[in-house]
Amino acid sequence: MPLPTDQPGPARDLADAAARVARGDREAFEVIHRRLDPGLRRLLARRTSDATLIDDLLQRTWAGVWEACRAGRYDPARSAISTFVYAVASNTWLRHLRGIKATDATSPDEHVDPDDPATADAASLAETLDMVRQALDGRFADLTEQERWILRMASEGAGDRTIASRLGISPSTANQAKQSAFGKLRRILARFGVRPESAERRDAPRE
Repeated sequence: MPLPTDQPGPARDLADAAARVARGDREAFEVIHRRLDPGLRRLLARRTSDATLIDDLLQRTWAGVWEACRAGRYDPARSAISTFVYAVASNTWLRHLRGIKATDATSPDEHVDPDDPATADAASLAETLDMVRQALDGRFADLTEQERWILRMASEGAGDRTIASRLGISPSTANQAKQSAFGKLRRILARFGVRPESAERRDAPRE
């Protein structure tokens, strides 16, 4: 079915909550926590099967995010809250791998800089991949079954001719369908504050 073009609600709500969190609003922090915690848990679950460790890392991540916001170290004008949260989580995981134990709850965000390309890009890419997987699994009604199939084919390197042959359509029509599917996927990601543009430019497939 056609994707409505006017769907600013979720993204706007997340941005508004981020601005309030930056001012120390605890209720807004809970909104951010509910929205992003499931994705963080899935991300960590792909790195470790230790449920106790995952809970500990999540607790340290969210404690670091809250303390960073209260101390004014998160600026919503510099980065989306989702990027900042994933950066804190990434830093927390790296600290765990290095065997560095936090001395207090605020330490996970100690060296987090959302403007650092290495930190921000890795966090953004991890978040983007998680959301894309959900979209391709049918978690969002925006994408039709055929559009999800086209996106999977494209992700595996299939060109317009291959997709066209499988669907019994012309290559130009296949390209239009592919671009439409990618457009819907971008809008899905945008609703949740995910910004895949830099990774997309770097990793865009070539025909």
